[in-house]
Amino acid sequence: MKNTLKRAAALLLALAAVLSLAACGGKQESKVEYRDDLTTEQIAETIIALRDDWEFVDIAPLYENYAKMAGISLEDVGEYTVRFNAAGTTADEFGILKAKDPDKAAAIAELGETYLKFRLEIWMDEYMPEEKPKLENAKVKVCGQYVIYAIFDDETRQQVFDAFENALKK
Repeated sequence: MKNTLKRAAALLLALAAVLSLAACGGKQESKVEYRDDLTTEQIAETIIALRDDWEFVDIAPLYENYAKMAGISLEDVGEYTVRFNAAGTTADEFGILKAKDPDKAAAIAELGETYLKFRLEIWMDEYMPEEKPKLENAKVKVCGQYVIYAIFDDETRQQVFDAFENALKK
């Protein structure tokens, strides 16, 4: 009987510990508010300012062609800026798109994912094979009405995403 009570007490303590961990470990949703008054160009300049050695060119007309080739409609996009490494020696690229309507941001993010898949499909493996992992690991992020896709190494992409989000936080 004594052992049964000890086991029951131990079980209750273990259960209490598990429940308290579950209660503390749950993520609390904090609704971050984002600005909607910046141009995509302003955000791009903030990102480019991260490093002195970056030189990017605006390739928006090329992006329009890629978008058409990938079957992407830019109908819900209010404005966008697409930047590519000016030296052409890396695959580094990012694009910032602003939805005309805040409710369209998720759809714009899907367009970004479609674009990244398209870029990977047309990548020529013999052309800068060391850059292909950047495309394979490229990501899209949404902050309010704005969407960014980023083709960089993991560390740089995170820095770009952080600068993007910080520029937009209210």
